[in-house]
Amino acid sequence: HGVIVDELSDGFTCTLSFRADDGQRLTGGAVDLEIMLPVYVYERLHLATDRRWTVIAPREAIQVLM
Repeated sequence: HGVIVDELSDGFTCTLSFRADDGQRLTGGAVDLEIMLPVYVYERLHLATDRRWTVIAPREAIQVLM
């Protein structure tokens, strides 16, 4: 469980910054996950107003970029 704390958009893709509620950072940064999704999905899910999320991701859906 957590909250979207920031977002960026280039008009086609939104990048959302997610911070988990438990207070333990998964990374050394201020957020735990960056979630990228198309703008039409962002708008359809009303993410501009619904900032609280429960994130569940299967292992095969996770990509680690270094």
